[in-house]
Amino acid sequence: MKTFRTRTRTPLPKQQQGASLFIALIILLVVTVLAMSSAREAALESRISGNYIEQQRLANSAEAGLRDAENTMRATSKPREPQTVPNCESTQPCFLSTAVAYAQDFTQAQDYAPTDASTLERTTKWYSQVAPSGEAEGQAENPEYGNPMLGIGTFRYEVNSQAANTAGAQVSLRSVTAKVFN
Repeated sequence: MKTFRTRTRTPLPKQQQGASLFIALIILLVVTVLAMSSAREAALESRISGNYIEQQRLANSAEAGLRDAENTMRATSKPREPQTVPNCESTQPCFLSTAVAYAQDFTQAQDYAPTDASTLERTTKWYSQVAPSGEAEGQAENPEYGNPMLGIGTFRYEVNSQAANTAGAQVSLRSVTAKVFN
């Protein structure tokens, strides 16, 4: 007959009891912190993307207003006269007789309304004024281009456009367009 030997369990040393639980909790804590930082980064990237898209939409709206104003200012058979009393709410183009300044001022501006059936989610305004041609510095228009006093020649118009959303973000654009009248 065979005899079996029984083993007796030797108790673990006191310092190793529960060490694996402690290590597992530390690993779980590290994984949780990494997951939370990844979620926070994803939310931040989403906000950045949303702001970029809104900025592009504002730029597109301001560009549409700018192109509409340029086309309006060039769509005449004779040079436009600036309005001494600005009435930018009328059907006439908003062509101001104010002194040319670097700062844009949209307090007297015309609302842009698309000619098709589309609607805008942003407020777009524009105005135009005579573009500086150098007369203040003593420069003269080249005579071969005509005589502005007679209504012939090259006329330059500075066009300013601004688009704003309800959150207060805005984009302002400026261009200069010219038309030759014979």
